[in-house]
Amino acid sequence: MIDKLNAEFPDEISGVRYVDDQRGLRVGFKGPIPARAIELARTLPMEVTLIGGKGFSSEELRRAQDTVISWLLSRPDWSSRIPMTRPAKSRSHSSRR
Repeated sequence: MIDKLNAEFPDEISGVRYVDDQRGLRVGFKGPIPARAIELARTLPMEVTLIGGKGFSSEELRRAQDTVISWLLSRPDWSSRIPMTRPAKSRSHSSRR
């Protein structure tokens, strides 16, 4: 389900995660909640919370994180403190599968 939401709203999703031991779903949107997301949420057999107006998409957040990490790695006083490996890129900001 999370992959479907990310595929349908790639530039609008700010985060998707399961809640309540995967009995519910919380979905954040950069701007207003799209009408299609409301329609889709109504078809799901779980409680879905839609949150609009987050101000950023998950991709924008990932790029901002990458920028900060790159900047820190470029500084000699920080580069030795940051692990050189990064977690695998996930398709959603925060999700439990």
